[in-house]
Amino acid sequence: MKLNSAILGMLMLCVNDITAQQPYLKHFTVDDYLPSNEIYQTLQDGAGNLLIASDRGAVRYDGYTFEPIPLQNGQVTKPVYYIYKSKNGNIYFSGLNGRIYRYVNDTLINYSYNDKTSSLFRHPGILVANTIAETNDSLLISYNNDYNFNFKIGSCLVKPNGEVVKLQKPDGIYFDLPSGFYYRQLSDTALRSETQHVFITWGDGRCTHDKVDLSWPGGYIRRLYYNHTKEYDLFWIGRRLLAYKDGKKINDFLFPANILTVAITGDGEFRIGFETNGTSVYHLDNGKLNGPLQTQLKGLSVTCIYRDLDGGTWYSTHESGLFYNYPSAPTYRPGNTKIQDIAGKKGKAYVGYRSGSIEVFDRDKIVEKLQLPIRFPDFLLHFSFDLNDSLIAITNKGFYVRQHKEWKHYSGSDILLLPVNERLVYGASPINPELYAYEGLGKKIIFKTSLSKRIISMFYDQKKQLWIGTWDGLYKYSQDSLHDLTRADSALSDRIIAIKELPDHTIVAATLGNGLALFKNDSIRFLNSNNGLTTQLINSMTIENSNIWLGTNRGLVLVNLHNNSFRVRNFETNSGLPTADITQFTVTNGWLYLKWINHLVTLRVDSLMKFPNLSHAKITGVFVDDKKIDPVSHAVFSYNQNTLTIKFNSINLLSAQQQEYAYTLEGLDEKWHNTRERFVKYTSLPPGNYRFKVQVLHSPVGSSSAISGYSFSIKHPFWHRWWFMILALLAFAGILMSIFQLRIRSTRKKNQLHLELAESQQKALVQLINPHFIFNILNTLQASILKQEKLAAASLVGRIAKLMRLSLDLSREKYVCLEKEIELLKMYFELELLRSPGKFSYEMNIENSLTPANVSIPSMVIQPFIENAIKHGLMHLSNGNGLVRVSFSYKERNVYCVVDDNGIGRHLSEQINRNTNGDHRSAGINITINRLKLMHKQRRTDFVYVVEDKVSSSGDPQGTKITFSMPAITL
Repeated sequence: MKLNSAILGMLMLCVNDITAQQPYLKHFTVDDYLPSNEIYQTLQDGAGNLLIASDRGAVRYDGYTFEPIPLQNGQVTKPVYYIYKSKNGNIYFSGLNGRIYRYVNDTLINYSYNDKTSSLFRHPGILVANTIAETNDSLLISYNNDYNFNFKIGSCLVKPNGEVVKLQKPDGIYFDLPSGFYYRQLSDTALRSETQHVFITWGDGRCTHDKVDLSWPGGYIRRLYYNHTKEYDLFWIGRRLLAYKDGKKINDFLFPANILTVAITGDGEFRIGFETNGTSVYHLDNGKLNGPLQTQLKGLSVTCIYRDLDGGTWYSTHESGLFYNYPSAPTYRPGNTKIQDIAGKKGKAYVGYRSGSIEVFDRDKIVEKLQLPIRFPDFLLHFSFDLNDSLIAITNKGFYVRQHKEWKHYSGSDILLLPVNERLVYGASPINPELYAYEGLGKKIIFKTSLSKRIISMFYDQKKQLWIGTWDGLYKYSQDSLHDLTRADSALSDRIIAIKELPDHTIVAATLGNGLALFKNDSIRFLNSNNGLTTQLINSMTIENSNIWLGTNRGLVLVNLHNNSFRVRNFETNSGLPTADITQFTVTNGWLYLKWINHLVTLRVDSLMKFPNLSHAKITGVFVDDKKIDPVSHAVFSYNQNTLTIKFNSINLLSAQQQEYAYTLEGLDEKWHNTRERFVKYTSLPPGNYRFKVQVLHSPVGSSSAISGYSFSIKHPFWHRWWFMILALLAFAGILMSIFQLRIRSTRKKNQLHLELAESQQKALVQLINPHFIFNILNTLQASILKQEKLAAASLVGRIAKLMRLSLDLSREKYVCLEKEIELLKMYFELELLRSPGKFSYEMNIENSLTPANVSIPSMVIQPFIENAIKHGLMHLSNGNGLVRVSFSYKERNVYCVVDDNGIGRHLSEQINRNTNGDHRSAGINITINRLKLMHKQRRTDFVYVVEDKVSSSGDPQGTKITFSMPAITL
């Protein structure tokens, strides 16, 4: 029996509104680091990796990344066309020139007899092993020439001893069901024949013979397929499908495009991948073919359809990479305009679009389509329901109520309408932060109440209390009073996204950034990232029965209250959702409806609950000091082998993203840590016994896979053994006893010598400072005499005499009163001002807690820093606005002095002095610093000396700030 190809071609065009409802397919291309968009076949290995044959070689995908599978010598073979998995679990790839590769330990190994087998069928075309099967330790190989039809193609048997035998069979197409080997045996004459013989060897050993018509253009056959359903045995040859029942042929179907792959999807139902025609579902019932029932990927060549171990389906395409359909099988419907609102009511879902179109769903079927009587540029905002379950649609031009299948229009500019009884409706202004109360729908305002922020959500509970959510807080309107609930807890000072009520009268408020707030019996509880939520950012909320559903930026969250505790479950893209950012959605009658871009996604909740499956974390490698070792059951390492890297992995193709792991190292830290990396590195581990544990974390929160472990020990060094420690202690004690007496005798002598040496060094330093200071004063006097300023010179001589007398008095003492030192500094400033009138000014600042008369400091240590500031910082200024600030403070037995000038800075001063007199640094500075270091050492206090180069915002120098400490004695 034959079905006319024209009739079936018409069936291909009669697609059941495929644009209205399509399964969601995740798409992988080179943009997702897939090496190529030209994919021929996919298959899963024993570890769960997805193996991919592409024009750029073999690829492995582990749920994280796409990685090339190298040859044993490290090279990459390309292209590879087919992948085969034998009944024994062996995996083979086939490439160019008839070459075959074994897949072993993540590597491709050249088949030992490639040269022998391919030489039997050598020709100028592209020779490819398009079928491989194992039987009795022998390998059956069928070769095909994909581009040249003028040469023989055939098959061979490779025996365990390497002997290669060419199969000599009559021309025809062979299906050997017991071995799973399907091949063609053709001569030049058979290639030109439109009818060929079909030989079938059944599982019970019976052989049947039939014929097949290959009269379509070219009669081209890429591969042969066999599938079995509950009733039928299906044999696929080119565009032909031969259907058998109980070993007898019952029908023969011709398809309008070349068949590249076939997959059974149900009882009598199968999906076909076509060349350039995408993929379609057909159903075989009572020998009749129905379809296409659903068509996807139109315009693409679907080369392989593969269902993985988790129940997801992979579609390989010749032009556009990989597509993945989740086991939960969500479907999506493109909308005519932007989706504005989604709500559930009495088991039905209402989806409103900006254009005013509203679709009503019962499960995944549209049962009613409504259209608001509005036209562009008017638009729908959102909708709600009144007490009679009539739909209230709020637009930019008022609101509409649907009653008795008619729309009634009311004017108004409310963004929310909340009917609470026949005579009371609450509304909210879109502009002003005000709450309105109406005498029913479309009636006059009873009263209005102002709030601090605009209202974005409202709820009227069973206790007749109105809950109001605003942009930055939660309010409750009860007994004609407005209560600000943000005062109860600062976490409520956030955008209140939605407010709902549970059957037990618990009020639930969802916030934009602080999680959930639950109110019951005058108490507040919070659900946030500290007690269950993976994120505190909530976009939307709906309640079905006692289930709280949250749309967040990290997926969909289901919350149950159980015995005053929270049970939280997360659903992300690994559950089949097209996105983890859930904004608008509802759950009703066991179905989920959510907005994704401009599509409505529908999904059964029970299918969502099945995923993700708990995949097992496997330890893949252990590295000690960056050298890989065999992960034996319990390893023992030496004390210096204490840097370990442990790698692990878990194959989860559902997630298509990095999984989260929990790990701990018993013996070091009993705490569990979370990571999305696939390795953990420990450095400088102390000696001891350890056990590393790792598991995969999944939603729901707290659930996880089985734990994988690795135990190891690090030995103690010999000097940490008990006997060595005892010997070392005895030896050490003997040495201590032998030198103890010597130390006691020498310590007193050394301390006395250090004291005498310190005092001698100090006196020498003071004697160096005094002549230097006097020399600078005489220079100042000489300058006044040369200018013949008699009165000024006389005044200067008096000041100099007073200054010298005071300096001589102070220099005799090791420590002087700070009050005397300040008096000396003021005299010095006055002398410098007489020598350079109008050149600069000075300030002296003393911290309030410091009394100069009650503190002594080392004598003659401050003046050299002031002299340095004037001479090298201020004297080069041209504007006469120089300023020196001297500040004193006290802290921790030290007096701190700060000398701050606004001069030309150190770097410019160094250049000027280098051009004039070489080294510009004052000798007094070095002497003073050395002296201060010595005196700090004697007093056992810390010496502070900091030089800061001040610069403007543009980088110009603005002077120098020097901070130094002086040991102090309180009087």
